[in-house]
Amino acid sequence: MGLWIAKNWLIGVPSEPSKTDADKESDKSAATSREEKERQAALSPARRLAAWLLAVAFACQTFMFYGLTAWLPVFLTGTAGVSTTNAGIAESLFQMLDFLGCFGVPWLSSKLHLSNRSLFVVVAGS
Repeated sequence: MGLWIAKNWLIGVPSEPSKTDADKESDKSAATSREEKERQAALSPARRLAAWLLAVAFACQTFMFYGLTAWLPVFLTGTAGVSTTNAGIAESLFQMLDFLGCFGVPWLSSKLHLSNRSLFVVVAGS
């Protein structure tokens, strides 16, 4: 299912076989369907810059999260000379704070009635 979605996202929904000129002339809705296909092709996410920028941003975020969660204990034990137990504690602390941030920031924002701009400044500054 995921591959089907990715294929349709990248190249669009498969189109019908092309019609002959005689069929096009006899079909009064051919022009309408052609315009509809062109409109749908223009709306394809693969042809939008914002979709590609979001995909790159999500890929970067995923790469950074993987780097922190998978390699933080290795980095702490190898470079900083921290024991394996303390590196595990640091990693679990990172995960707990991440979980609290996911649910705590929206909750705090609703309680303090923060605007989007001030919320961005607080989160980006921390």
